[in-house]
Amino acid sequence: MRRSRHHATVLLIMFWAGTLCAAQSLGDVARQQRLQKKTASPTAHHVITDEDIPAQKQAKQAEAPAPAAAQEKKTADAESEAATNQQSKEQRANELQAKIKEEKQRILNLEAHLKKLQGELDKWKTSDCTYTVHREDTSKSGCDIPGKLLAENEKSRTQLEHERAALVEMQEEVRRLGYGNSFYDPE
Repeated sequence: MRRSRHHATVLLIMFWAGTLCAAQSLGDVARQQRLQKKTASPTAHHVITDEDIPAQKQAKQAEAPAPAAAQEKKTADAESEAATNQQSKEQRANELQAKIKEEKQRILNLEAHLKKLQGELDKWKTSDCTYTVHREDTSKSGCDIPGKLLAENEKSRTQLEHERAALVEMQEEVRRLGYGNSFYDPE
């Protein structure tokens, strides 16, 4: 009996050890699954496009011009675009040249106006408001005239500076288009 108990105990221990060895935790099972996925080769997925359909392949081949014809077309397009750009550049330069001439005329007019204002101001420099002005309305003092002339003079000078800056900007744009100063300053 002792022996049978001993056998039963050994059997029980072996059964219990076997169940412990056979049983795995969920973490072990998950790790094994991940390893199996990594080692298994992934199946390549193929996305079907228009090129995969035979009718589409034939249509694309029919649409595509021959390589030499395509190159000739590209060359012709490039030459046409270059000619258009050149015409556009020349047209822009001619427009700028006309604007430069107008701007120079405005500057000359402003300089003449400033010279005239300065002459009128010179008449009033030594005056103590006794310089007579022939006006219909004699009720107003003539002493306010120099102040008005000075204000107009300052306004004209400011405008002249802006016009000169605009002229320089236009001339610089013509230079960027590749034309020399003889184009925008033909004097």
